[in-house]
Amino acid sequence: MQRHERDQTLAKRKGLELDLREELQTPGQIRVHYQSLYAADTNSMTGVEALARWPRPGALADRDLAVNVSDCN
Repeated sequence: MQRHERDQTLAKRKGLELDLREELQTPGQIRVHYQSLYAADTNSMTGVEALARWPRPGALADRDLAVNVSDCN
């Protein structure tokens, strides 16, 4: 990876981290959605997983970057 690309990636990550920290201070900014889990062989529901959604007006967070930032904090 070129230094310029690495610097851009690090800047995006830092900006995303700062935005996420700010959003976590305001109730209701991170929304939880539930998704059913099904067994492929029986098509029966086996559980539910909770998905955190962060609506960001005018921007879509890179999922891999967002997960990496949230896992590190």
